[in-house]
Amino acid sequence: VEDTSGILRIRSNFALESKQMFSSDVDVTFELKDVGEGHAEVGLVRLISNTEAINAILTLSTFPNEDRQLLEIYSYSVASGRLGGSETISPYQDKWMSIRMSVAGEQVKVFVDGEFKRAVILPLNQYRLHLASYKAGAASTHETDVRLIEVVRN
Repeated sequence: VEDTSGILRIRSNFALESKQMFSSDVDVTFELKDVGEGHAEVGLVRLISNTEAINAILTLSTFPNEDRQLLEIYSYSVASGRLGGSETISPYQDKWMSIRMSVAGEQVKVFVDGEFKRAVILPLNQYRLHLASYKAGAASTHETDVRLIEVVRN
């Protein structure tokens, strides 16, 4: 992980969560660029215990040896399992994109580059921001650049 002219560059398996907990309706915007084989995650998480979490996660994945890029938006809890869906999206590799998650009550609406993609229900009372980047394998190259993480209370 390095800071390059105000851009956080992640080149290895890495996960980060905010120290601050949020408990109100907010708009969270992540601006990132993803390059290589692997996936990047942004979202909201609430750790209930060491074995139970509730998450609203957006994952961008590029698969090794495949000409396919996938956007996956889901919520997850131990009680209900994984909810949401995925879709193949136009190539997003090596371009800046804006991902906005708008929280209103228990609903999280997800927008990518201003376009509404999906809403998920997420019973969060308090949550943290989540950012992660993972390589597809030991030999693969993957990096995620982040230039903005912005939280606006509604």
